[in-house]
Amino acid sequence: MERTYVSMLECGIHAPSLRAIVLISAVFRMRPEEFVAEVEKARADGMKLPEPVPRGKTRKHSPDTSPESHEILK
Repeated sequence: MERTYVSMLECGIHAPSLRAIVLISAVFRMRPEEFVAEVEKARADGMKLPEPVPRGKTRKHSPDTSPESHEILK
């Protein structure tokens, strides 16, 4: 899996494919359903995911790399 694809997943530019979920869960030595359950639990506990970037837009990164600090450019 390309690191740029993983970066795009982290930034909310792309949604993960089923293949990506399977590969990422294998890195954590988890079954895909366990991985998804962990993500769902983290979201229920307040973890926020980055908002998707609308088509044709780019995400501006600020020095603070938290997802909340990213701005969407027109």
